[in-house]
Amino acid sequence: MSTGIETHRSMVKAWECDSFGHFTVAYYFDRIADASATAREALSIPEGWMPAEYTARFISELRAGEVFHVESGVIAVEDVALRLGHSLINSATGNVCSTIEERLAANAGSRGLSTRDREALRARAVT
Repeated sequence: MSTGIETHRSMVKAWECDSFGHFTVAYYFDRIADASATAREALSIPEGWMPAEYTARFISELRAGEVFHVESGVIAVEDVALRLGHSLINSATGNVCSTIEERLAANAGSRGLSTRDREALRARAVT
């Protein structure tokens, strides 16, 4: 992503790594879940819009002690779904370690996106 909002900052703890010292996938998704909640709040996405699907691309490894942050933004606003993108970045090197595309959908009974909501979200789109 070329522009986005910082939605999480953390470091890799030793107990979050496998026997080879690599940050495990389960903890990647824990951090993305945190980033997603922050992004939904920052972007004023109505309550009840929840993750329905993730597509992950792992590019490089993180190891114990490394600091990273997540930048998030809107990829697309669709009629019944919203796609967010998250880049997990090694804060020391600036290298993207993984990208996650998240599709959000409204739970039954949740408020849909108004025209105003859609316009505001499209204005926050990232590449």
